[in-house]
Amino acid sequence: MKKLLLTAFLFLSLQAFSQADTLKYKVTHNGVPILIKFVITITEKGCLLTFDGFYYSKRLKKDITFTGKFNSCDKHADPDAPILMDEMNGEIVLGKFLFHNIGEDRCIGEWVSADEKKHENLNLILVKDKKK
Repeated sequence: MKKLLLTAFLFLSLQAFSQADTLKYKVTHNGVPILIKFVITITEKGCLLTFDGFYYSKRLKKDITFTGKFNSCDKHADPDAPILMDEMNGEIVLGKFLFHNIGEDRCIGEWVSADEKKHENLNLILVKDKKK
C-alpha cells in the first residue's frame, strides 16, 4: 500500500498543469450496480491528498457526496490506514466509508451508518476508460 500511495502521489504530482485525477469504480449494492466517482486532488505543496466523490442514489433520486483527506507529509500518518470519508446528503451525514487501495483495480471498503448500527462490506472494481 505504501508503494501504491507513493506511486499515485508521484504520478499526480508530475502531471503537467494537472492537480486532480478522477477514478471511476463500480460496486454492486443490494443487487444494483452503482458507479462511484472519486476525484483525487493534491495541494500545491504535494502533501495533502483530498478525496471527493459521489454516487447516484436511486432511492433518494440524487447524488450523494463523500469527502476525505490524507496528509502524506504528516510523520504520524499511516499510509496503510484506510481513507476515511464522510458520506453526505447535503449537510446531513449519512455514514462513513473506509476505503483501502484507492487507485488500484480493486478497492475494498466498508460503509458504516451514522449511528454505527449498520455495517456493509464493499468491493469496488475500477472502470477503465475505453478512450485511448
